[in-house]
Amino acid sequence: MIARRDFAFPSGIEDRRASTYTTVFRFNVPVTSGSVTISSGTATIGPPTFNGQEMSVTLTGVTNAQRVILHVENVNDCGLTEGNVPIGFLLGDASSDTVVNSRDISGTRSQLGHLVTGENFRFDVTADGNLDLADVRLVKSKNGTSLP
Repeated sequence: MIARRDFAFPSGIEDRRASTYTTVFRFNVPVTSGSVTISSGTATIGPPTFNGQEMSVTLTGVTNAQRVILHVENVNDCGLTEGNVPIGFLLGDASSDTVVNSRDISGTRSQLGHLVTGENFRFDVTADGNLDLADVRLVKSKNGTSLP
């Protein structure tokens, strides 16, 4: 029997621009082997790295306005042989509601000049460590974009 897990929760949404994204999988036991492939979506995946209970992979070449499904398998000693992990990529969707709209624009504008913190980092859509007009312009340019 194969233990398989398709995660039923809605996918997380990455709303910030980057050339490389790192996805970290955390397990309940230390892991030293496993693999991750892309079963849906456009991206290039790097080899997994392991650190204690975590397995990490990098994603490059990710296109905007899509859901990428990562297929995780052969993770040692965690009780899970394989499973799918969906991740949404929607530049500017700071509210994580699957569409870039006035809520994202006004939210980003409300953070202008503030320090980036764990509470407002999603509004730093340029991922440059600043909450400034570049973020507002980028969110405005994606207004109306949505996840399929």
